[in-house]
Amino acid sequence: MKKRCMAGFFLMLFFFVFPLRLNAKTITEKDVDFGDDIVVEDLTDNLDNSENESVYGAKYIGTENESVHESREDGKVYGQNKVLFDGVAKSASSIPERYNSIEEKKRPKVSDQGIFGTCWAFSACNVISFDMLNDDSFNYENLNISQLQMAYFEYNRQSDPLDLTKNDSNAIIGNYLNDGGNPIFNALVLASWQGIYSEEKDPKNYNEIKSVNDEELNILSSYDANDTLAHLQNSEWYSIEDTNEIKKYIMEYGATSVFMDVANNKKNYYNPDTNAYYADYTISQGPHIVTVVGWDDNFSASNFKEGRQPKSDGAWIILNSWGKNTTMADENGCFYLSYSDKMLRKYNTAVTYDVEPADNYDYNYQYDGTMDFSKSYTSLSGNLKAANIYQAMGDSYTEDIEAVGVATYSTNTKVTVNIYKNILSDENPESGALVSSATTSETFFAKGFHTIKLNHPVNVKHGEKYSVVITLSKSGYEDNSVSLLASKSIKSTWYYTYNETSNNQSFLYNNKEYVDLNDNETVSFRIKAYTKKSNTTYDYEPVFYWSDDGKTATLDLICNQDLEYSIYNMNAKVKVLSKEAAGCRTSGYIKYQAYVKLYDNEYSQEKSIEIPPTGHNYKTVITKADTKKDGCIKEVCSACGDVKKTTTIKKIATVTLKNTTFVYNNKAKKPAVTIKDSKKKTISSKYYTISYKSNIKVGTGSVTIKFKTYYSGSVTKTFKIIPKSTTIKTLKSLKKAFKLEVNKQTNIKGYQFVYSTDKNFSKNKKYVTLSNSKTISKTISKLKSKRTYYVKVRCYKVVNNKRYYSNYSAVKRVKVG
Repeated sequence: MKKRCMAGFFLMLFFFVFPLRLNAKTITEKDVDFGDDIVVEDLTDNLDNSENESVYGAKYIGTENESVHESREDGKVYGQNKVLFDGVAKSASSIPERYNSIEEKKRPKVSDQGIFGTCWAFSACNVISFDMLNDDSFNYENLNISQLQMAYFEYNRQSDPLDLTKNDSNAIIGNYLNDGGNPIFNALVLASWQGIYSEEKDPKNYNEIKSVNDEELNILSSYDANDTLAHLQNSEWYSIEDTNEIKKYIMEYGATSVFMDVANNKKNYYNPDTNAYYADYTISQGPHIVTVVGWDDNFSASNFKEGRQPKSDGAWIILNSWGKNTTMADENGCFYLSYSDKMLRKYNTAVTYDVEPADNYDYNYQYDGTMDFSKSYTSLSGNLKAANIYQAMGDSYTEDIEAVGVATYSTNTKVTVNIYKNILSDENPESGALVSSATTSETFFAKGFHTIKLNHPVNVKHGEKYSVVITLSKSGYEDNSVSLLASKSIKSTWYYTYNETSNNQSFLYNNKEYVDLNDNETVSFRIKAYTKKSNTTYDYEPVFYWSDDGKTATLDLICNQDLEYSIYNMNAKVKVLSKEAAGCRTSGYIKYQAYVKLYDNEYSQEKSIEIPPTGHNYKTVITKADTKKDGCIKEVCSACGDVKKTTTIKKIATVTLKNTTFVYNNKAKKPAVTIKDSKKKTISSKYYTISYKSNIKVGTGSVTIKFKTYYSGSVTKTFKIIPKSTTIKTLKSLKKAFKLEVNKQTNIKGYQFVYSTDKNFSKNKKYVTLSNSKTISKTISKLKSKRTYYVKVRCYKVVNNKRYYSNYSAVKRVKVG
């Protein structure tokens, strides 16, 4: 809201501030049928038909915020006489009768919004400044956040660094300095990590700006909107009835934004002697956003304007944006606002801004680029599940998902986060592997945007798809409904947004399956993932794969430390380095270079392609070799049939595996293959592909070599995977007997041991089988006294009626009594 008064219609034109009335309407157009439980709501359906029009041009569209102190099913009020804050119910007795952050904390400078309608930005900057100045992680002594840049980028957003919101937009039909804003809108913009900047970068001193058309302001379009001082991670939207929660927040963070109303003739409602204001009317005149920095429970009702005094004592200490030592602004820029102010209670909105340093995370994965919060999905039964699928695409080989952001529009809501890695189906967010160690739950008492730090970070490699699955739940209340906000395209009388969507981004779980929101309308769930570049470093071996003509190539980066982090099939840029035209009887060539730049590393490889002489129109005729006969390559002129050259392709003679026996370790076995032709020359691996089958579990695995290019046919070889061996735990001598105990092994059927009086086991040996893996001991009796016996043991497993034995243990000996 403006500070200065002007005559006539333009007196309050710049008051444009827009609290939103959330009149729910279930939409039907384009919607799928979600059944009786899921309600899809347009929260701002009455945006263009508000019940009151301000004669000054501001539109009143009040906000319906429920108190966090709700009625339970048993009729009791949850948390009555308690403070519901940070997920814990605390006694309200710890809240003092008077508190003022200006006296208790480091504070921002007194500011003046001047002739412009930017009170919303000034209040937000004040709240954020209190947070940053008093948070040791920032280490600020002085801080001036730019209200100008915050207002500009509210309606001139840029794409995020990952380009996930590339075409999303927020725009105002008027201009960003005169036509107002809304703190909840602003919170959603700040949650996209845009909007918080230093005043030092302002192209012109705010108080010297004459209009939005000042030439110096044009440079703002060249600024990087993502280069911010801090990242908003939490914003809670309280009802004014939640007095104790608001007070507790102010004590911890310093301030919060609230809606109030300034009368056309504010002198009739303001007592200059006590610097106190009280509105006893309920029709909007001049919506204004201010900053609550404290309170005084004992501030007397008699301090307010005579003839317009509230019935009860108590007032909020308000930091205004009208400078100092003027109407409704003392030397600290503050005034008193009655707890009972009727417009304060009608607007019923308090908004917090909790920020963290800009290096808290490296990437913000998000599809919700708009500021509008008119779309919500509500479960009436108190259980709603939704998800976003993302693909890791940051400037690092791997990233750690450390936290998740979500915007809820219900009170006392439990939010559970599950992360799924390696998504197999783009249409199913749960088609990957659930990382159960990362599953995290938090309960949020207030509506708002919340950040949930995962119990355990989830590492994902570049290009990997993962999902963030959110479950909202609530029980035990008269109203157990839970709501999740979504970003959508909308056009109103004063602003419009565009939310671009694609398939396989946002999903709602309904009737035991996931529904793609893009099949419904252009909606994106406000579910974000925050990642950090992984500190783990890997060494990569580049392997280029060229097309036969050299014009295209792909690159695999093989991570020898951990194959899971290898990166495959990256398209290379191919350019011609040099070339020489072929003559009639002389060959030419083209030399290509394949090039890939990934992060700070560059990979390249050259390949030369020979150009045959042009004297004859030769065509290559290939007769492929196989295991029975040679093939050949002939250069035959299509015109005269002249055979320029014949190259024999020797038949495939031998296919051998480097290893034919492996020990089971629950990992895939891939024995190396060597293939030689009839001249004992090794055939290059580029002429065949290899596939493996049954190569993990105990049993017989197979390798199938399928030949290509100059060869045809296929060959299959087999190999064995045997159980892990065990060892003899104890070997105890008994009278004419001994007792054997082995170390228990898993994933087997049983054990077999052999004993003999011959240490080489070439004679007098006997086998004993323990057919149950749980039986790990055996006593052998009726032996000859005073004889020495040699014993060894092995495991076995039966697969397809065939026994597979492990290697024998080391031999132990025992002399019986």
